[in-house]
This record gives sequence, structure tokens and C-alpha cells, in this order.
Amino acid sequence: MDLTVAFTFSGGVPDPFNKGAFIGALKEGLSTGRIDHAAAAREIAEYVHMGQRRANSRLPYMSHVLDVSNGPALYPGYGLTYTPDEFMLALVHDVLETKMNDPEQDWTIQDFQELGYSESFLESLDAISKRDDETYGAYIMRLSHDASARKVKLFDTLLNLNDEPHAAQQARYAVSLPYIFAVESEEIRPGEDLRQYAYKVGRGSFYEQGYGVPIISMAAPHKR
Repeated sequence: MDLTVAFTFSGGVPDPFNKGAFIGALKEGLSTGRIDHAAAAREIAEYVHMGQRRANSRLPYMSHVLDVSNGPALYPGYGLTYTPDEFMLALVHDVLETKMNDPEQDWTIQDFQELGYSESFLESLDAISKRDDETYGAYIMRLSHDASARKVKLFDTLLNLNDEPHAAQQARYAVSLPYIFAVESEEIRPGEDLRQYAYKVGRGSFYEQGYGVPIISMAAPHKR
């Protein structure tokens, strides 16, 4: 499948300040059957993360996105697979959190709804996207209620650990990763208090190191 079809529809390299035209191009591609929703998700990720790099390794951000979408194959020991919706979710897992140069061009749940993504997909996309006014701990507890978001976040976190995280990030993942595993194994209920869980399993010091400091993004500032 030609993954540049929407870029071609919108006149080559898409204008980062014309999200509406890009969505229109995607809708045309979807309605004519030239692309499906998985290909559209890849296009959206390429569009949003174009020119963006990882903050620590400085690798193109899309390399991380593609690794997360390939997470089950990269970590076969976990015995997990993606459903088609989870594969798409992995491709766009950071799209809503990415801030464009013009706030009006930031992507929203409504944009994906306009493109015809299912309600269950939209719920998982909302779950995996941290909100601006949300602490990281509250985010992980909210995310834990959605099985697809948990699975994609698991691989996202494993890959983040391989991307030169700073000390606070390492401490944060030292709590969130076992917490997600504990929910998956039904050892704890979704949404159980993260701080209490950390102290219960002897990781209280990691909690204080990782959750008592401001979040530093794994993405470098977006430059267009």
C-alpha cells in the first residue's frame, strides 16, 4: 500500500499549518478505498512527527513510533500480540500529546472521529493520551482501565527504557511498568492508587524520585 497517498493528495509534503486539508485528503483516500484506517494512522503519525526527534537519543521520532507498533515482535517473550486496532493505536499513541507550532493545528479525538475510527479505538486513544492538566501518576491510573492502552503503553515504556532515559524517567518507569503488569495479571484492580502500590512492592523511593518532579518529554521540541 502506498503510504504517501494522502501526502500526494495534499500536494506533496503536507503543510503542517493546514491540518484541515490533510484530513480532507485522508477522507478522500478512505472513501475511495485507496487507503485503509491503518494506513491513515501511519500517515497521521508521519505528518505529526515530521522533523521531530527524540529528546535523549536524537533519533527521528518516527523510529520510536514504528518500534512501538512492532512491540510484540521486538519483545516476543511477553507472548502478546496486537489486534488491528491496537496496531493503529501504537502508531498514533503520541499524536494527541504532540504540540504543533500553531495550537489550532493540534490533533484531537474529534479529528479521528471525523475520519471514521471506531468508538472503542477513540476510547483507547483518549486513555493512552496524557492530558495537559494531569499528573503522570493520575495518567497511569486512568490508562490502566483500558486493556488496549495498557498493552501499547507496556511496549512504549519498554522502548523508552532503551532510549537513554534520565534518572527521574527511569524511576518513573520502575513504578509504572510493574504496575501495568500487575493490572494485566489481575494482581491489582485497574486504577488502584499508584503511590500505595509502589510502597506496597518496595518501590516507594522510586515513586518519590520519579513522580515528585516535573515530567520531561521524551520528544524534543517540535520544529517546523
